[in-house]
Amino acid sequence: MGRCARYLGLDRNPMRRRVDRAQWAMMAALLMIFLVAGPWLTAFTAGHAYTAGRQTEHTQRTQRHLVTATVTSPGWLGADESGRGVERVINVGWTEHGLPRSTQVPELPGDRVGVQRKIWVDSAGHLTGRPRDHAQTITDTTLAAIFALSGIALPLIGLRALIRHRLDRRRYALWDADWVRTAPLWTRGGKNPPNMR
Repeated sequence: MGRCARYLGLDRNPMRRRVDRAQWAMMAALLMIFLVAGPWLTAFTAGHAYTAGRQTEHTQRTQRHLVTATVTSPGWLGADESGRGVERVINVGWTEHGLPRSTQVPELPGDRVGVQRKIWVDSAGHLTGRPRDHAQTITDTTLAAIFALSGIALPLIGLRALIRHRLDRRRYALWDADWVRTAPLWTRGGKNPPNMR
């Protein structure tokens, strides 16, 4: 307990100044803020990200489905998904609920007329991506938790560095003032060091 008290600056060491105790108090306050707010903010952010991810999973699973489409045309150069570039595309067609459907998809190696491909489409028959899987939700939840914890830790670390810098400057000024008062006691006439024998 004595060692812990000395480490925390709570002992009666006469060498300790008020600025030292103030620094320990402020560091302890910052630590308490992190220990209280950090887990709460992390859990809140991660929970929100997980809930949103699960809702997206459910929505996309109900709105998207896999179909087997047949290539109906040779490839040609067309606009890519961004609309700012070009890529080779093909027409594919399939039947859904007795109705013929068709769309354009990027050409893959081996595509030729009559080849079948699996594609994801939405309820309107438009090409779309694979539905969000649970692994992506877990990944996003983990990243959200990391960012939330970092978002509270980094400002506290910066505040700690600023407090320590300011208090160190105050501490050095006090040391200099003490040395001005003490130096004459350790020198002869303020010029020569005392005989230490």
